[in-house]
Amino acid sequence: MYAASPPPRAFWVVGVPALAGAAAAFIVPGSTGGLATGASVLALGALALLAGHAWALYIVVPSQASLVGRLSPELLDPVANVLPATMAVIILLTSVPAFWLAARAIRRRASSAWP
Repeated sequence: MYAASPPPRAFWVVGVPALAGAAAAFIVPGSTGGLATGASVLALGALALLAGHAWALYIVVPSQASLVGRLSPELLDPVANVLPATMAVIILLTSVPAFWLAARAIRRRASSAWP
């Protein structure tokens, strides 16, 4: 039997903040429907990424973009509750590593496709 190699460091850099972002989305009061579904998908993708599956990046990036889009109006509302606005900031900050890794991967693919 062969021992599995540990996942690359980039998976940990993206997976741990993604899991924290999913936890923050679950804390938002009244998080049912689309927000809870997006948080569940993000948690699933983050756990798969931490387990070393590269395909999970294709799940983490769109689900984080969806959560950022759903919670961004909370930041613009001047009379919003503090908790949803704080969780929106946390989700926005935890999405940065995933967007950075996706942009890097897209740039690498594009440079190999067009010499």
